[in-house]
Amino acid sequence: MAEKICSGAGFDVGKETPHTIRTNSVKSGKEPGSAILNAEGKGIHEWELSYDGGLTLKPLRATTKGKKTLTGEKPDIDIWQRNCQVLPNYTYGEWTEWVAGKTGK
Repeated sequence: MAEKICSGAGFDVGKETPHTIRTNSVKSGKEPGSAILNAEGKGIHEWELSYDGGLTLKPLRATTKGKKTLTGEKPDIDIWQRNCQVLPNYTYGEWTEWVAGKTGK
């Protein structure tokens, strides 16, 4: 109905592209030993990586977006990531639960 009204008034009607909501995840990368780490929310995120489900951790550099490309790891291994969002005035959100995935083969 709204499309007809807009078209009748001489306006162009475009299609809206829905945006998916990013979730905390680990996806295998296309290159061997790579992975894509995703975080909920936008803005700066701190990251930690683990090879044993969170018993030991490896701090990773922060990113300005909720996504990080991991490279240089061994191919086809289990990894876990967690992250926390950096909030205004340099305060920090809570660390997420560990999320499992694999590096690319």
